[in-house]
Amino acid sequence: MQGSSARSFLNPLKKLQRKEDLEKEFVESGEKDRVQEVVERRLHESGWAKRVESMCEEYIAKKGYERVELQAMVDELKDASRRIVPDEVKRELMQLIQEFVNSRTSTGEGMFPLCYRRAIRQTLANPQTIEASSFHFSRVLGQNLDAASKRDERGEEVPLWKDPYKHAMPEQKNTFSEFREAKVHWEYVRRLLPRRLIPEIPKNAAEGVTPSGWRAPREKAPNLPYYIRRKANHLPSIFLERRRDELNPKTMDFEYVELVILTGIDGDVFACERDLRAYCEKRLGHPIATHVDELKGKIKISGVDRTIVEQFVYDYETEFSLCGG
Repeated sequence: MQGSSARSFLNPLKKLQRKEDLEKEFVESGEKDRVQEVVERRLHESGWAKRVESMCEEYIAKKGYERVELQAMVDELKDASRRIVPDEVKRELMQLIQEFVNSRTSTGEGMFPLCYRRAIRQTLANPQTIEASSFHFSRVLGQNLDAASKRDERGEEVPLWKDPYKHAMPEQKNTFSEFREAKVHWEYVRRLLPRRLIPEIPKNAAEGVTPSGWRAPREKAPNLPYYIRRKANHLPSIFLERRRDELNPKTMDFEYVELVILTGIDGDVFACERDLRAYCEKRLGHPIATHVDELKGKIKISGVDRTIVEQFVYDYETEFSLCGG
């Protein structure tokens, strides 16, 4: 610690008389009750709290300081304040300064914490705090620490000087919208919910075509060498597959072709392929390409739209004669 800073700080304190001398002086004059008033007034006039704050800021702004120098500053503050500040308040204040010194020597950068400033100012600047106890000082310090701290995801407090970014950003809170249960017209909402079990086919569904174009399978299997099964949801087993085709020499990119795959064919798959080819070529007016996989019971068709193959599944039971079946 520089000698000029210490002397400028200690000179106003040396002007104060010891409390015992004041008591002796006022006892002789019969005005012993004025001792505390004089001590508080002289302490306030000396500007003790402001000097503590400015002195700490001066050392924090100074580069290359060492822990030994800061410890010497704390010792001189303790010795200088011994005659004026009550022991309990002095002990809490010096412990506060010591903790701050230790934190600054470990990091070596930053500014004087705002919570420490407030605690020192509230404890010493107000003359009424001269009679404060350690409990009062701890309460004042705790309020300032709470104001300068935030909690992380685990609920632990994060001091201001450790994570300034968290304090600069507004605190985010999870908000949930309110809701109320309306029991009216719930039967209309229930229709839109997915069903847990696939419903059975309506009895009158076989009489005609539904608005979506779907037709139910016949109760009796047709007199054909093959049969096309439906899936569990009563729909035809038709899938689309996109495969890479020939290389375009102009663009040097591969062309892609879409294949329609009809599965679930039982019996003579080749007979089903002949009927399917004749059915599609009659409606398209041009030949198509097919590939039969007898083991898996599937047919791959190229050059046909999926809707035409689906229509064949609905019509093959009644129009097989057109294909020579």
